[in-house]
Amino acid sequence: MYTTITVNGLGGSRFLSVLGAKLAGHLPALAPLLDGSVESLEVDTDLAEEVADFVERLIADGTPTDDPPLLFSPAVGDSIAIVRDALLEFQVAGRRGPRIWRFVPRGTRGRVIAHQEDSDRVLLEPSREIAYVRTRSMTGMRFWSGAR
Repeated sequence: MYTTITVNGLGGSRFLSVLGAKLAGHLPALAPLLDGSVESLEVDTDLAEEVADFVERLIADGTPTDDPPLLFSPAVGDSIAIVRDALLEFQVAGRRGPRIWRFVPRGTRGRVIAHQEDSDRVLLEPSREIAYVRTRSMTGMRFWSGAR
């Protein structure tokens, strides 16, 4: 099974530029991500968990970051956290009902119920509403315990 690791915006790029040498020494498979040649990298789930653990240790040891520097793509059934304030599309009144857009704050939790083209269908908690969330706006909780 594979997971995509994505750099989370400018904050993630800064985090990697400061800590690139430490990460490269421990996780050479991430070299394309660390040198900036790619923004996303598909890796084995075990390596993704190793990366998440290493990044969490760095943050726990005092490396400053406000947001998760790396995002990990969730699988269907995985718990997620929204990593930035987002305007999301919602499914209303069943599958054939109209769709609306609403603000969802950072830190909102949910569960992926289906993958679609460029977004995932996510059952948000506690509202139990279905939203369409792009992968750049969420991270899998099995990889990131620090998401707010």
